[in-house]
This record gives sequence, C-alpha cells and structure tokens, in this order.
Amino acid sequence: SDTMVGGKVVLSYQQDENTLWYGSVNRGYKAGGVNTDGTLPENLREFDPEYLWNYEVGYKVHLLDNTAYLRAAAFYMDRKDMQVKSSKDQLRPDGSSEFIIFLGNAAEGKNYGLEIDGAWQVTENIELYGAAGLLETELTDYVNSNGEDFSGRDQAHAPQYTYNTGVNYYITPAWSLNLSVDGKDEFYFSDSHDQQSDSVDLVNASLTYNANDWQVKAWARNLLDKDYKTRGFYFGNDPRDGDTAKA
Repeated sequence: SDTMVGGKVVLSYQQDENTLWYGSVNRGYKAGGVNTDGTLPENLREFDPEYLWNYEVGYKVHLLDNTAYLRAAAFYMDRKDMQVKSSKDQLRPDGSSEFIIFLGNAAEGKNYGLEIDGAWQVTENIELYGAAGLLETELTDYVNSNGEDFSGRDQAHAPQYTYNTGVNYYITPAWSLNLSVDGKDEFYFSDSHDQQSDSVDLVNASLTYNANDWQVKAWARNLLDKDYKTRGFYFGNDPRDGDTAKA
C-alpha cells in the first residue's frame, strides 16, 4: 500500500567536442515487504520502503586524438530507512538455538565516494584500461534485532576501495588476449555481526576468437589460485558448547 516517488534531474555542459561536465540529483527507492519465516516475532515481520537521494558531479573527456578517454564522478548518497539484512538467534521450545536471516530497516545511512575509469589505445594492437573506486559508508542510529548498536559503523559489503586494470592485446583482427587484475578492500559480511573479509587481488585472463556472427572465449579467473572469503556468518548452532556464537 506504499506510494513511492522517484526521479532525476541532470544538468550537463558540453565544454567542447571532447569534454563534458555534468551534475545530477536522483531519488530512488526500494519497496517494503514482509519476512515470511514462520518463527519471526510479529514486530520483525514487515520492513518499510527505503529511499535514496543521490547527488553526483562528473567529468568526461576524450584525449590523444580520441585514442584515450577519462571519466570521473564524485557522489554523495543519503539513505533513509535503509533495508539491511539482519539475523537473530532465538531459542526453540526444546531449548535448541535457531538462526534466522531477515530484512529490517536501519534509521539511515550515508555513502560518499569517487569513481574514475579510462582507457588508452596505445597501438593498433594494444589497449590499456583501468577503473578505481573509493567509498566511505556509515550506518546512522542503527541498533540491530539483538540490541547491538552499530551506529557509525561501515555498511556491509562496502569495501573502501575497488579497482580493475588490464590490457587487451589484439593478435589478429579475429584473435585477442586479455589479462586483468581485480582488487578490493576488506568489508563487513553483514550488518548484524563483526565478521569481515580480507582484502584480495585476483589475476584473470581470457583468449577470444571473433567471427562475423559469433564469438568463442576461453577464460580463467584467479590464475594465482588465491583462497579468499566471500561470505561470513556468526551465530550459535552447537548445543554441545551452549550454542555459543562463533564464525
């Protein structure tokens, strides 16, 4: 039954044929909903819509006789009634512990940062490219369902830096080789506990054959065979140790 309104306003300035500046104000939303787990308390069943105001300024330019380009953007996001994935430990009637994951609302949050990307066709056969992002996030006035106050903490799955850089080598008009490196900073796995990932850098490669109407690609990710964490949990699930919470 919620009525949600979103939209955007953009102002752009074409300085010359190679240079563009812009600024934008955007309002977006996520609909509210219902958690369907049958054992959740009634006060945790529903979650409200989330609203986001995003303010952004950016710059785009073509360089070196259109063999290179650069794009940069700075942004600030104001999030209201943030929808966050939460978890709750509760005891069953038989004394065992139950771990439930559900969506809830934080009071508000803010994000701000900088993104930049570019590419350069160095020669007819070699193209260099790269992108990087810096991000600061914060939960504001957020107390989770277990009564823990996470106000002022970084939001989950929000690494402070990310990057991607690589090279495309065009062997022939049909064959091309790509080598790239992806990286990101550590981040919290959830807004309901303190478990974190590690920072990671992964090397990837691919070999591609292009025909007129089709393409074949052989690819490999994580060539250096690094072990890294993708998800993390923290809860009690073993009655032998009193259902003590652990990672």
